Amino acid sequence: MIDIQPVEEIDKEIEDFQKEEWEPADMAHFGRIINWEKHNQIFTARENGKLVGVLELCIQAGVMHIEAVIIKHDNYGKGVGKSLMEKAEIIAFENKLHKIYLETGKTWEATKFYEALGYQVTGELPNHFENQDYVEYSKFLIIS
Repeated sequence: MIDIQPVEEIDKEIEDFQKEEWEPADMAHFGRIINWEKHNQIFTARENGKLVGVLELCIQAGVMHIEAVIIKHDNYGKGVGKSLMEKAEIIAFENKLHKIYLETGKTWEATKFYEALGYQVTGELPNHFENQDYVEYSKFLIIS
């Protein structure tokens, strides 16, 4: 009988197990060992010292996931979101990432914003958060 138990944190036994078992899977799927470590970063946008926007992102295995972009409502349309997304792209190029992706509500105004920045719909997430339809947007980067 298999006994499934919750774990509060990853200990050395789990770390060693994952390393031992992921390496052959990486070799089978990618032909090399992949670094799956996640790097989370948060950036703030300030205007005259006042917080007007936040960007949260996670970098893993050559890809950046935009976790959140939130702009003060009074600052919509004033370039804060664009500046934060440009910062994300700079970080992506500096880290030689090949893709940035994010999710947003399918009918939200943000879809136009991301499309204007060159993001393309690469997936649909029906009945997602709070039973709303979402879409995945991606931007594929050319790294020289």
